[in-house]
Amino acid sequence: DATGEIRPSSDHRPSLADEPGHVYTEAEISALRQQYAAEVAYVDAQIGEFLDGLRARGRLQNAMVLVVADHGESLGEHGIMFNHHGLYEEVLRVPLILWESKPQEWQPGVRSEALVTVQDVANTVLESAGVPLLQETTSLPLTYHLTNRDVRAEPILLMGRSDADWLYGVRSTQGAKYIVAGDKEELYDLIVDPIEAVNLASSQPSAIEGGRANVAMLKRHIDRGSAVAESAADMLEALGYAEPAPAVP
Repeated sequence: DATGEIRPSSDHRPSLADEPGHVYTEAEISALRQQYAAEVAYVDAQIGEFLDGLRARGRLQNAMVLVVADHGESLGEHGIMFNHHGLYEEVLRVPLILWESKPQEWQPGVRSEALVTVQDVANTVLESAGVPLLQETTSLPLTYHLTNRDVRAEPILLMGRSDADWLYGVRSTQGAKYIVAGDKEELYDLIVDPIEAVNLASSQPSAIEGGRANVAMLKRHIDRGSAVAESAADMLEALGYAEPAPAVP
């Protein structure tokens, strides 16, 4: 509203209880999109207040601030309504913002065009603190991307879920993205088609084969880590991730 306060414009918990299958009305869609935008604005304002408080206490004089989201949200794109299932860009592309009081190697306002992931947070923080970086990991300090040093060359392996299936995929550094769910395969060129409107799977057999090979490798990694996944189940449930998951093929 005009005061900046978030007021519930639509409570869709009953709708979520009916999913899959609930059909949102145009009024519900409009209200929920407005509420999502308001929530984003609210979080932005809260971060500002937090930083203002640190600044007032002199705590930003020799500091690094890193803000990142865990996932985006589908607001109707690709027919997905108000959840973060899927491996489309609206879910995968999240803010990852780095601020340092005294950047040594890069200029403020720089935006990296490299393939950056939330895995990079760990070594970004360690590098800023002057602590040895984690080894045998894909995590790269964000400053590497900002200065074009040792940028990521390997594709990113993806895993997600829909209402019925586990989703697997791969995102290349050249902008190609492959997604498979059950027997359905999708291939997109994100450079010319950033909203993933044109599925190229039927016209790019070599790219499809490369995507299948990467997904097979991802599944082997998942098999080796299954015991760890089981041991983390209680922790994930405590964090609120208690939805029943599709059976692993």
